[in-house]
Amino acid sequence: MPDRSAPARAPTDPGTGFHAFVAARSGALFWGALVLTGSREAAEDLVQETLERTCRRWRTIADKDAPDAYVRRIMVNVILVRCGNRCLPPRSGGKRLCRRSIRRP
Repeated sequence: MPDRSAPARAPTDPGTGFHAFVAARSGALFWGALVLTGSREAAEDLVQETLERTCRRWRTIADKDAPDAYVRRIMVNVILVRCGNRCLPPRSGGKRLCRRSIRRP
């Protein structure tokens, strides 16, 4: 017998897909944020802000072929805004890359 205490959600409800996405991908998003920030607390904040922005745009994001990649890009954009013009961490070659030295096409 179905539980009637909670209201049923229609399959078209955008919250249903978002909650499923968060349940499935929050761990991976946290580890990605930890790599970007280097601290557990900062990673948690970054994931929270990323998911907040994702929730606001979920209808658009859910229609994408790769919503996970879109959400990771939101995360990278958030960290770049937080960093401002400060240098990004060294790349594998050991050379530091400053945001203001990135040329846009």
